[in-house]
Formats: sequence, C-alpha cells, structure tokens
Amino acid sequence: MSRFDRAVGLARSLAIYHAIPLRQFRLRRLYAQLVGSGDLVFDIGAHAGNRTRAFASLGCRVVALEPQPDFAQLLRVLFGRSSRVEVVEAAVGDAPGRASLSISERTPTVTTLAAAWRDARAREPDFARVRWNRRLEVEATTLDLLIARFGVPAFIKIDVEGSESSVLA
Repeated sequence: MSRFDRAVGLARSLAIYHAIPLRQFRLRRLYAQLVGSGDLVFDIGAHAGNRTRAFASLGCRVVALEPQPDFAQLLRVLFGRSSRVEVVEAAVGDAPGRASLSISERTPTVTTLAAAWRDARAREPDFARVRWNRRLEVEATTLDLLIARFGVPAFIKIDVEGSESSVLA
C-alpha cells in the first residue's frame, strides 16, 4: 500500500478518537472512578492516544505502549512535552524480543499480533473491506519487564486486538 493509505488510516483514527464531541469528557468521567492523580497507568495499545490523554488529564503518570511506528510517532508529537506521559514503541506479549505485527494501513485500529484473531475477523462480513496488507517486525516486551522498569501500575488498559491473553501471560 501507499503512503496515501497510511495517511488515510492515521486521519481516520484521529477523527474517530479525537474529533467526537464529549468523548474526552466521558473517558475522564469513567476513568476518574478507577484512577487518581499520581497513579501509574499502563496504556497498552495506546493507538491514537485518546485514553492516554484522559489518564494524563486526571494527573496520572502514563506509559503509553504502541507498536505501530506511525502511531508511536503521533503519540510522541501529542505528548512529547508532557512530563506525565512516556511513549514506548513496543508490543506487549508473553516474551520479549521481536513480534510480527499485521497492519491494516487503511483501518489501523484493527492492527494485531494475533494471526488467529486476524484470520477469524477476515471471514466476518463487518470486516469485508479490511485488508491486513503489511507485516512488520516490531520490538516486544512483557508486563513483567514493564513493571520492573516503571513500577507497579494502579491500572492497566489493554486494547490489543486478540492478544490480551498474551499480554497477561
């Protein structure tokens, strides 16, 4: 696919996660029941950063993990000046090292490490137009290594398109 497709996917995610009125208000209201100022939060699968923004606005220290290079760069642009947010460009799974990421450049919200999840979704009518058209080897880490590096989080948000059990392994 092209640079154009990647730009369309990035723009689509920004529109979905940042341009809907009241979305941030609702997220802050929800998460304020779960975390407080100064709490450490891991945002695993941070994508376009809408939840990272909500956690940071509540005074949390946020480690935003995102394996897609375009979105990790977006997070660095959005939060690069924030002392509350650290962006880590990595996937989280059951072992450190490298992992194969299946990317849908036009619909990057469904990018995944889980081949079985991807293959199952590809057979569903709602995913008829989705194409996982790019594979990328990315850095991978584990929850244990993140805790050793940053400390024990008060809250972990996980949105990893079928790889949740691997994150928690």
